[in-house]
Amino acid sequence: MTDLQPNTPCLTLKYQFGEPGSEVISVHVRRFFVPFDMPRTVKIAKSYDIEPGEGTTVFAEGQRIAVFNSGGEFHAISDTCVHAGASLGTGWLQDDYVACPLHGWRFNIKTGVSDIHKNICVDRFEVHQSGTDLFLSLDD
Repeated sequence: MTDLQPNTPCLTLKYQFGEPGSEVISVHVRRFFVPFDMPRTVKIAKSYDIEPGEGTTVFAEGQRIAVFNSGGEFHAISDTCVHAGASLGTGWLQDDYVACPLHGWRFNIKTGVSDIHKNICVDRFEVHQSGTDLFLSLDD
């Protein structure tokens, strides 16, 4: 029998040898258990590398991600425009929207949704800042 408690520093394995009712041996393993559905956090940039009103493209675990600085708040979406594949990180940022540099399709940097139609969208990622470091949350 295994008692597995998420977010606890110890995993307890219980074994029972012999007949039911015999002695149970417990083994404690010191290891932090992380549930599989928790996002991974990846360091992607320094906050001072992205000027307010600008964007850039970063690579996080093989994915191209567009990161934007909107008045000191950082937002991230997939870098690839769904229309023609252009880099959104090199697009023009105006308010909460980035315009694709190839054909001008616009995507909200906070939601990933296009202003053309609500069903046209790119992936959105959480950005966290610690000091000057920017971190991205990636789901499996």
